[in-house]
Amino acid sequence: MSDEVSRKILEGALKMFTQNGIKSITMDDIAISLSMSKRTIYEKFKDKNTLIFECLKYMDEVTDTKLAQISSNCSNTMIEMMATTQEIQRLVKKVSPNFWKDIKNFDLPNDYCRQKELERQVKNEIRLTKGQEEGLIRKDIAVNLLSTSISDGIRQMAEKAIKENPDVQIHKIINTFIKIFYRGIATEKGLQVIEEYEKTNPAI
Repeated sequence: MSDEVSRKILEGALKMFTQNGIKSITMDDIAISLSMSKRTIYEKFKDKNTLIFECLKYMDEVTDTKLAQISSNCSNTMIEMMATTQEIQRLVKKVSPNFWKDIKNFDLPNDYCRQKELERQVKNEIRLTKGQEEGLIRKDIAVNLLSTSISDGIRQMAEKAIKENPDVQIHKIINTFIKIFYRGIATEKGLQVIEEYEKTNPAI
């Protein structure tokens, strides 16, 4: 079988997982949805846990590609930060709350988690340093510490909100965090950029 078959399975399974949650979807459901035999799926992915992990990796790859495209069209770092965060909000908004609850209880391989976290940290540090050079981000903050605070802060807010209110809209949590966080690290010039961006790009 070709890689096209694997891609079809990943795209189909990911769509079902994100719309309905992971626990409620069986391999039979996926096979029926794709008009494909379950044996074909198992020839590519040995079990459901493997398929889930590969779907998450695929989702990361697609998201990273989309964010890179957006970043390449931004005129400065603050706009890049605002635009990429807004795209993440759009993507998150399309996902069922059940998916986030199920993912929280899914054991991702530690090596993969560490690798992705390191990649995000490095990207954030490079971006924040560039923002300081542009005069948009305050220079009295340590970017190596701040680079981990962005994803950590959003994750902690989301986990707390989900625990207290299972039906919480995660994209709104991201929006709330960003409004506070980005303004807190911005210079006066950076704040002006944020205000101008928000005039033409309303909150999601």
